[in-house]
Amino acid sequence: MPSEAQLAANRLNAQKSTGPRTDAGKAIASRNSLKHTALARALLVSSHPRQESSPEFKILCDEYYAALDPVGPLEEMLVDSLVSAVWRRDRVRHAESGEIALNLDETEKTGPKTDPIPTLLHAAEAADREDIPQMLAQSIPGCEYILRHLREAQAAVQRDQRLTPDSFNQLNSAFRLRAKALIDPLYEMAVTLETNPGKIDPAILLQKHRSDVFSYFQSQLKYYEEMLDAKRQNPDLGTKARQDAAMLPSGHAVDRILRYDTVLERQIFRAMDQLEKLQSRRLVAPKPSEGGLVAPKPSEGGLVAPKPSEGGLVAPKPNEAGLVTPKPSEGGLVAP
Repeated sequence: MPSEAQLAANRLNAQKSTGPRTDAGKAIASRNSLKHTALARALLVSSHPRQESSPEFKILCDEYYAALDPVGPLEEMLVDSLVSAVWRRDRVRHAESGEIALNLDETEKTGPKTDPIPTLLHAAEAADREDIPQMLAQSIPGCEYILRHLREAQAAVQRDQRLTPDSFNQLNSAFRLRAKALIDPLYEMAVTLETNPGKIDPAILLQKHRSDVFSYFQSQLKYYEEMLDAKRQNPDLGTKARQDAAMLPSGHAVDRILRYDTVLERQIFRAMDQLEKLQSRRLVAPKPSEGGLVAPKPSEGGLVAPKPSEGGLVAPKPNEAGLVTPKPSEGGLVAP
C-alpha cells in the first residue's frame, strides 16, 4: 500500500489537477472510477473491528492503470487481477506482523515456562540474604511478585479498616521473614495502634493509622512499579531471548503465509505475462489504409512482389517496347 508520504503527495497533486477536460477523457475517468469502486467493494475487508482503506486502494488502482495503460476489457481485466494480487500480498505482510505481535503479547503474559519465584526465594535464602525484596526487584517476575503481595495487603487493610496481625504476618511470610526494610515501617504502625503511646482519642488514632498505612503502601507500589517499567524497557537476558524467539510466527502460521504469498506471486507474474503478450500483439498489428485495405508489404528489394493470376501463374511483364518477351522452350528455341 502507499506510504503516508505518497498519500500526502497524491492529495497535493489532486488539489492542483483540473481533471480530464475533454468529453472522452471525462467518460474514461468516470468509467474507471466505477470499475475501481466495484472492485474495492468485492475485495476490501469491511467489518467492525477492521476496515481497509478505500482511498488507498483507489490510489493503487490509479497508479497501475496509469503505468500499464490497458486498452479494452481483456487488458483491464488483467490489470484488475494484478492490482488485486498486489493488495492481497500487502495484506499477507500485515498478517505476518499480526502473528508476531500476538506471539510477543503471549510471551509477555505467560513469561517463562516455569515459575521463577521459588527459585529466586530459595537462592536468596541460600545466600543468607536479609532483604529478599531487594534481590527479587532485580528481575521482572520478582517485581511482579512484590507488587502482587503489596496490593493484596493493601486490599486487606481497606477491607478491615486497619492493618491486622493476620495481614501483617501474611505479607511478612511472602518474603520468608526477610524483608526488614519493607516490613519494619508497617510493624511500627501496627504497634503504635495497639499501644497508643500518645494517649490520643482511639477514633483519631485509627483514622491516622489507616492514613499512614495507605500512604506507605502507595509509596511502595509506586517505587516497585517504576522499577518494573525500567526492567521492561531493559529486559534481562532471559526475557530478551523469549522476545527474540517470539519474533517468528508459529510453524503453522508460517506455512499458511508462505503458501498464500506463493499463490499471489504466481498470479502477479501470470497477469503481467499475459498483459505483455496482449499489448505486444496490439502494438505490432498492421493498420488498415484509408480505403479499409491493408497495404501490401514491400519485398527485400523494396518492390512489391506480384501476385499470381487465377490459374496460379504469374503474368509476364512487358519489355521496354511494351511487348512481352516469349520464353524459350526446353530445347532452347522460341516457340513460334
